[in-house]
Amino acid sequence: SSDPRLWLALIEWRQRLRIELESSRELCTAGTLTEVSWEISGGKPPYALSVEGSPVDVSADNIRINCGALSAAETADEEAALAAKRVTAVVTDARGVRREAALDVARARALPPPELRTPVVQRTLVSTSWVAGSGWWLMRWRAATGSDWTYKLIGSIGQLEIVIAGFSGLDEGASYVFAVASLRDPIEQSTLDALIWSGNLEATTATTPTGVRTTSTHDTIIVSWDDQPSVNFVAVDLIRADGAGRSRRVIMRHHNAVVTNQVTHIDLEPETEYEIDVSVHGDGEAQLSTTIRATTVAAPTDWQPPARGAQNLSVTATHDTITATWDAPIPNTRDRWIVYVEHSSWGRPYSRWVSAPLTFTLEGLTPETAYTVAVAHLDLYGVEVSTTVTTAAAPVQSQSPPRYSGTKRYAPSPR
Repeated sequence: SSDPRLWLALIEWRQRLRIELESSRELCTAGTLTEVSWEISGGKPPYALSVEGSPVDVSADNIRINCGALSAAETADEEAALAAKRVTAVVTDARGVRREAALDVARARALPPPELRTPVVQRTLVSTSWVAGSGWWLMRWRAATGSDWTYKLIGSIGQLEIVIAGFSGLDEGASYVFAVASLRDPIEQSTLDALIWSGNLEATTATTPTGVRTTSTHDTIIVSWDDQPSVNFVAVDLIRADGAGRSRRVIMRHHNAVVTNQVTHIDLEPETEYEIDVSVHGDGEAQLSTTIRATTVAAPTDWQPPARGAQNLSVTATHDTITATWDAPIPNTRDRWIVYVEHSSWGRPYSRWVSAPLTFTLEGLTPETAYTVAVAHLDLYGVEVSTTVTTAAAPVQSQSPPRYSGTKRYAPSPR
């Protein structure tokens, strides 16, 4: 329009004092904080600003305000809808023109805490875990006899996963209590009383095993030690004191063991000295361990040694393959095995680790050639059973070269 009055009115409207408010949170946990920012335009600077009735520095980026506590009715009824928090601001310019603005911040009840798993302790560290997706959590801990909490913010990005969190720099053999709360936003760590904390868990950091002792028969050694209730895993290693044979390790898991500070090694040799090492985690450093020795007594006159090593070893061959099968000395054994295949022209034998089923086939061998097959049981004794087998003559129609020779592509392990 060419009417100058309309242009003047438009200019005046654009120069009118205005204020707009914005909250940093779409959903604010009751009793926690949100950051409120503003945008002022028009009018005549300088401006005077108040938010929630308190003066505010206009040049600041934002201020933090509390989203408001729950009323008695809202607290009593968890299904009740929560009233929004209304934030008000007033700006006044140099000519005394005054404008108001309001912002409603949605409120929510505090998030429930995560379900913490059994804590894992080491010498100077305690950790725990829980199942969660993306989120924020706050962990706090203190000495069991203390009163001052230390806090740590934990963030996780991703979908359904295990969140692992802990605290370190602790004293060895000292007791600590800790808890975790869930947050909607890291800003909530500033309002601790508004959070819902998990129940306090207590854990005592690990120490070097003490009171290690043994009771022996002719073929068993019972090892026991002073219990550390917070220690989750204790490793008990046993080996012949003369260094012969292999070591045997038993891992004691505190949460599923009937007796948490005792383990029995069976099927040992009579009148034999063994070295026993009891150890716990050491925070990436040397394990905390105690080593002692024990000797089995003489066997009764009617004692029969148990079966050891591969039982009923059977080896069959074609013109270019060898297949070995065997039985374990004890049904359902979980011990590991290693199979060796050797020829006089090879620098080293071919080897392969095997677990159930107890069978192994090696292909690509040379027809009419003798090979040695050995099966070693990786138990305490490392008993090895071996036999020799010769591959059959190659079929007449076979024109393919052997797939396995002295220049084999395998990299077998040394025995």
